This record gives sequence, C-alpha cells and structure tokens, in this order.
Amino acid sequence: MSTARRHGQPTSLDFIATYLSRGLLEIETVRAGADLVEWVRRAGIVHDLTKVDAAELTRTRELREALHAGVCWAVEGHPLRTWELTAINDAAAGATPRLRLGPREVHRSGGLPAVLGHLAHDLLDLLGSPDHTRLRWCGSVECRRPVLDRSHDGRRRWCGKACRDRASALGYRERAFSRRSAAVSA
Repeated sequence: MSTARRHGQPTSLDFIATYLSRGLLEIETVRAGADLVEWVRRAGIVHDLTKVDAAELTRTRELREALHAGVCWAVEGHPLRTWELTAINDAAAGATPRLRLGPREVHRSGGLPAVLGHLAHDLLDLLGSPDHTRLRWCGSVECRRPVLDRSHDGRRRWCGKACRDRASALGYRERAFSRRSAAVSA
C-alpha cells in the first residue's frame, strides 16, 4: 500500500491531519470537494479522482473523524463508538485502488470508495501491527497531528521540523525569560 507519505507517516495519519489542531484552534483544510481531490492526487492514492460532491465530502469527513477516534483508541485507550467502528469497517470492506503497471509507472485508479477503503486499510494495518505502540500525538501545543514514531530509540515527539523548531524556540524564550526574572529578583 505504498503511497506518498509526509515525513514517512502512513497516508491515513496524514489524512487525519487535514483537520488541524483538535484543540484550541480548529482549521479544516478540506473545505470543498476540490480540496479533497487535490489532497488525494498529492497523496498518490488514485490518479483518476476528478470530482467529489457535497454528500461524498461529508462521508469522507465522517470517516476521517472515525479514523481519528481509532488513533485515540490506540494512543489514549478511548473506546470507539459504534458509528466509528461501522464507518471504518464499512470503508475497509469496500473497494480499494486498482493497480495497473504501465510502461513507466504504476497507475492507481478507483473512485472515492477506493480512496476511503485505502485510508481505512492503512489505519487498520497500523493498528494491527506492533508499530501501533509507537503511535502518539505531536508534542507541539499548537498541533495535534498523529505521529508514528519510527525512530530507533522511540523518542520522537514532533510531527515534523516546523513543530520541533517552534517548540525549541518557545523553550528558549521561556528559559531566557526565567533567567532575566531571576537576575532582576536577585
């Protein structure tokens, strides 16, 4: 199921991150069907998805929330609700992308059901593997992307360089402020 991955993360985790910061700030990056088509194209799941209507977009967002709940189950032990289990299992039981070898590339085809099937399979493969114990949330306060830690020592805390750099800068500012405060009170 090899498709393009951001920072080596499974495609399903990248998809969950299309709804950013499930905390203080909430940003929906898949606002319209065209946004989903573009995300699928960049992720390399299928090459021929051209249009997503409003009902399909709603169904896709519901699956994304169910996949997020699956990560919560793995990371925090939260049980999945019946509709979340049904959404994931129904998508996984459906179509998956059809692969065809061409002269220069492997062509991936299928409609939105194949995309949803791929995403559900991708997460289920992860949750059913020993790697599920290395699943966590990005350590940045401003980000809540799921992260699969594939580092040797299992100590990865950030989803990527931007979050790591932001956290390092924040830590530096806090230490500098503490030093200045200590110098003033001394």
